[in-house]
Amino acid sequence: MTAELVTDLTLSWLATVLGRGRPLFGPDVPESRWTLHASRSFPSGLMQATYHRQP
Repeated sequence: MTAELVTDLTLSWLATVLGRGRPLFGPDVPESRWTLHASRSFPSGLMQATYHRQP
């Protein structure tokens, strides 16, 4: 992600209550702006969101 080669990102997760959780990306990933393109929820509790990088 440092070279800005990623333009779309789809995240999937299951909601659980385990405390604070873990960061998805480490401190070496530069800050960037993303726009939510789509989101879906499934009967199993799975959530999915697709983001596009802003220019």
